[in-house]
Amino acid sequence: MITNRQQYENTLYWISQFEKALEELPEKAAHSGLLRPAVEAQAGAYRCQIEDLRRQMQEYDRLQRAPGFALESPSLGELPHRRLKPTRRRTTSVSRVPHRQRIGRHTVYYIRLLCRYRPERSS
Repeated sequence: MITNRQQYENTLYWISQFEKALEELPEKAAHSGLLRPAVEAQAGAYRCQIEDLRRQMQEYDRLQRAPGFALESPSLGELPHRRLKPTRRRTTSVSRVPHRQRIGRHTVYYIRLLCRYRPERSS
């Protein structure tokens, strides 16, 4: 899973490298005398890797466009003293979070806290 812009740029680089290798594969296979099944298997592996990387990029793009959590406060100095009030839960169970994300116990607690409480608005 891509988590930042640097990984996104690296993924773009690797996609271009795999596409280049896929284009050059027939020439290299003819030169080295590889059998056709081996060449097809290698081409399939390149295509699969390219598809997986593109899927990760699409997921990253989708998450970047999604609205985030915003804590409203008039100033940063006041933020630690902000009173929170409970709201109704509208969350997905933490057990439904994909295991690939490998989030820790404290992160789960923090996510639950953010989902249960929202800042009190000043009137």
